[in-house]
Amino acid sequence: MPYLYLGASVHLSFIVRKWPTPGKLPSLVNRLRRFLDNPRVSAPDFYRPVAEQLIAAFSGQPIRLIIDCTKLGFNYQLMMVAIGYRKRALPLAWSVHHGSKGAISVKEQIALLRYVSRLIPRKSHVWVIGDC
Repeated sequence: MPYLYLGASVHLSFIVRKWPTPGKLPSLVNRLRRFLDNPRVSAPDFYRPVAEQLIAAFSGQPIRLIIDCTKLGFNYQLMMVAIGYRKRALPLAWSVHHGSKGAISVKEQIALLRYVSRLIPRKSHVWVIGDC
């Protein structure tokens, strides 16, 4: 979905402005919202090829993984695993969890790191960086 990148924002209205599909902005936003709300649509399945390309770009180099949690508001936390590159965090995988700050369990963190580890070639040198 290159429109996410072209829109330069995660706001649906910015994304649909880059669509080549004709239509009024509210209708296009509603169409995208219905697609994203579809339980058969899996974000990891759609994003996996992007994550694999990011990892492939670091072939033969150490991979610096950043694990970070961010408060989303209304008692939700975003946990993300990203590749650190030139003062940027390039996302590989993420998950959203209900709970206040610091409420993400070790079990949930390990599950996300295991998912990412299956994307990384076996003999890669990996550093994991996080904060408390």
